Amino acid sequence: MEARLLCVVVLAKNYDRLIRWYRKTFRMKTRMVVTEGFDWTELERPGLRIGFAPAKQQGVKLGRRRSNAVVIHLTTPNVRGLFKRVKRAGGGVRFGPSYDPKGKYWCGSFTDIEGNEIWVIDLAQES
Repeated sequence: MEARLLCVVVLAKNYDRLIRWYRKTFRMKTRMVVTEGFDWTELERPGLRIGFAPAKQQGVKLGRRRSNAVVIHLTTPNVRGLFKRVKRAGGGVRFGPSYDPKGKYWCGSFTDIEGNEIWVIDLAQES
């Protein structure tokens, strides 16, 4: 059986606000919007696609986001620049950005405005 990842889905407490945050912070474009029967928005940029749905509409009562079992993990050639955008947009920093001299990469962890954790790493060999 062949399977491929279509997109990561984030269930939102404040659907419109969270979509705006991801659009601005990651410089994403709207790929799709559904408003009949249920709400759904997909944002994308090269190499990244994220879908959003209102948690309440999906029958999900959101708990403490720090307890999420799934974490978004991204790579970017500019970890420090992404952290600056995250902070300006109101996201939270868990750690970093930190440089690992042994592995020669930058990495860190931050949260979106609803507390969903996102890990990031620069996989380039030299920074």
